[in-house]
Amino acid sequence: MKRLKTTALGLIAGLDMKSSLARAMLPKNWLRTGLAATLLTISGFAASTPFTYAAVETFAGDSTDGATVMSSASAPVFAERGTAPAAYGKARAQFGSNGFAFQSGAGGGSMWSDGFLVTGGSGSGLINVSVNIHGSVVGTEADMSYTLFASENPFDVQTILDSFDLDDQNPQVAGAVPILHTEVNNGLGSSNITLVGAIPFTYGQQFYLASVFGGDVCATTNQNQQPCSGGSEDFFNSANFGITGPAGATLVAQSGTTYATAVPEPATWLLLFTGSISALAVSRRRTNT
Repeated sequence: MKRLKTTALGLIAGLDMKSSLARAMLPKNWLRTGLAATLLTISGFAASTPFTYAAVETFAGDSTDGATVMSSASAPVFAERGTAPAAYGKARAQFGSNGFAFQSGAGGGSMWSDGFLVTGGSGSGLINVSVNIHGSVVGTEADMSYTLFASENPFDVQTILDSFDLDDQNPQVAGAVPILHTEVNNGLGSSNITLVGAIPFTYGQQFYLASVFGGDVCATTNQNQQPCSGGSEDFFNSANFGITGPAGATLVAQSGTTYATAVPEPATWLLLFTGSISALAVSRRRTNT
C-alpha cells in the first residue's frame, strides 16, 4: 500500500529531550557500519568536528555484496557500490545537502552534521530551517526516510548509527529532537516535498544539527518471500537544506559553510502576502487621490 508520511516538528520549547523521535526506515545492515567523527577544538564551539558521511551496501546475494563507506570532517563525500542495472547504489553528503540512488538489492544513505552559533542579540529566539526533497521511488519494496535532528550537544557518526541500529523503525538518538521528518514507502513514484520548521536558540549558545537521509530497495524477494525485483529510487540531487537567523543577528556555522536561506514557514508566507496586499491598497489610494 502506497503511503507518504510527513511531519514538521517546529517550535520545540527548550529542545525537549524526552520527545519521541519520528519513524525512519533505514536499512539495518548499513546502520551497523559505523565510523566515528574525529574530535578537535574550534574557538567558540565545543570539542567536536562537523562531519559528512555516505554509505552504500549491496545485498543481492552475489559477488557485489558488501558495504562502501566514506566520511570526512570537512569535505563532500561520495560512496558507490555494485553494477547497474543489477544491485547498484551511490550516495553523497556535503554540508547542506544529502543524496542517494539505489537499484534492486542496494541501500544506505548519507548524513552531515554541523554546529551553529547565533550572536548579535540577547535572550532567545527562533531559527527557521527547511529542506526540499525531490526524487522518485519505484517498486513495491523501495523506501526512503529523512530526518533533521537538533541537539544542544555535538553529534557523532557512531552515536547516530548505534541509535538507528537498536530500532530502525523508531530511532532514539540520545539527547536529540527531530525537527523535520518525512518518509516514502512502497513505490509512491515522483515526490517533491518541502519541510519547514523552527528551532529555539539562545544567543551565544551553540546548537547542533544532523541531517540523516537514506533508504533501500529490495533485491529478489522480501521478508515474506514475495517477488520484489525491479525496484529503484533516485534522490541523488535532493535533501537541500536552508537555515535563516533572526533579522540583525549573525549566524555562524562551525564548518565555515554558508548555507542557503530557509524557505519561509506558511505563517510567514501569509504575513508577506498580507503585507503585499496592504502595500498595494496604499498604492491604489495614493493613485486615486
